[in-house]
Amino acid sequence: MRALSLSAASLSAAGLSNAAGLLAAFLSGCGSSAPSSAPAPIVAPTPMPAAIVALAQPSPGGPSDPRATSSDAREGPAVPAVARQGFVQIAVGLDVTCALMADHGVRCWGSNADGRAGLDGLDVASVPTLVSSLPPSRAIAVGSSHACAVERDGEPVGRVRCWGDNREGQLGDGTTASRAHPELVTGLDHVVELEASEHATCARIADAPESPGRVRCWGRAGFVGERVRRDQLVPIDVHGVRDAIDVVLGPDNGCALLSDHAARCWGFGGTGLFGSRPGPFERPTWAVRDAHDHDLALAGIALGSRHVCLHFADGHLECAGDDAYGQLLDQFVPDEAQCDRPSDGSDVTCTWEDPPPPHETYPPGVAPPDIWPPPVIPRATHTEHFASRRWYAFARSGVRAVVADGQFAMGRTCILTSTDEVACFGRHGLGDWGHRRESPMPLTRGATQLDVAPHHGCAVLADGRAVCWGSNHAGQLGDGTTEPRNDGVFVTW
Repeated sequence: MRALSLSAASLSAAGLSNAAGLLAAFLSGCGSSAPSSAPAPIVAPTPMPAAIVALAQPSPGGPSDPRATSSDAREGPAVPAVARQGFVQIAVGLDVTCALMADHGVRCWGSNADGRAGLDGLDVASVPTLVSSLPPSRAIAVGSSHACAVERDGEPVGRVRCWGDNREGQLGDGTTASRAHPELVTGLDHVVELEASEHATCARIADAPESPGRVRCWGRAGFVGERVRRDQLVPIDVHGVRDAIDVVLGPDNGCALLSDHAARCWGFGGTGLFGSRPGPFERPTWAVRDAHDHDLALAGIALGSRHVCLHFADGHLECAGDDAYGQLLDQFVPDEAQCDRPSDGSDVTCTWEDPPPPHETYPPGVAPPDIWPPPVIPRATHTEHFASRRWYAFARSGVRAVVADGQFAMGRTCILTSTDEVACFGRHGLGDWGHRRESPMPLTRGATQLDVAPHHGCAVLADGRAVCWGSNHAGQLGDGTTEPRNDGVFVTW
């Protein structure tokens, strides 16, 4: 699943100056005690489009130095640290959640089917549990049922270890054996960014100044950016991509955002990503060209299974594709509206009535009119039609990051707003946290990074806490229970 993050530099100066107070309150709230010796300072994730994943690296300027930077260009640009304890990055999959912690450890919880949580001997875990066999890490990615982490240390730098479901070669070790124990991906190093989906895994490589943005993928044929007829059990180069600054995977597509802010994508049609061209495209092709009528720089892409949203540098969003569940952010209808989609795939029709008028009250001692039965006040009925869009249309401004989840045709988009809150649109399979109009997610004020999956979503806050919401039948919300939390809950650790 795709996990998006914001730079800590975008946080207010007041928030940074109060970091110590926030940390003390957080430690008190979760019952942890501060260690006797401070851990290495942590550098927060870079903003879009430079990287999707959070990088946890030592910072020579210290955790409170806003000028702290990384001296190793191979690890990508660094930005100031936010919190020295707690969560740095969170990534979610099918009933599983993993997090990169400030101490460079990786903790996972939820379902461990196929070993997706990396926990030997456990079927489920309802609180964050350390993936004990994993070396210190600096970035993670979670697909539907597998996960990967970039090593923080080691030689050569930037090696990757994966675990979980491997039936299509998603783990990249040359086999199709699923496992809970993390193993090295064959022939892969100098990784600065990871992405994972249901069928494949991709990495952005910066192994030489003249080639700062190669992309290598492995997994199911048709999803790896090259014309192959068999599943790729080890990484291969995505055809023709040499200057990528960002990579993103969706359920049926992959995209590389290039240094000139153009996008080259591969995979299947049906999302609007390729305009009227149906695909499939096994090799990258120019996507979203001429889809909009302005010259603003493309900052990011969110890929669902049937829709796509483009995030531009000025903070506005444009979306196209299937609009059956309001995932294109334009169905401003009440959540109680009845919406139907014909079996032939034509327009979705939503119908609703105005709410009843407020109950009339009378001052003390004044009797109501003697009318019986009381008069019936007509309630207006509204009907709107929503079609799939082939070309992009304005959806919203003031967006700082966007993710989409379309697995199992859920059809949902979530954004990080200019007020540092998470809001979601569209369908949700279990629970009620997706809506046809903007729905702020509780407890997410101060969010810096988010990710969504078919049944739940999570966000990291600037103070190092994490909050999750949605279905919880496998303990994937991390609060020690299996109770669903449509209003959100803080992760226990």
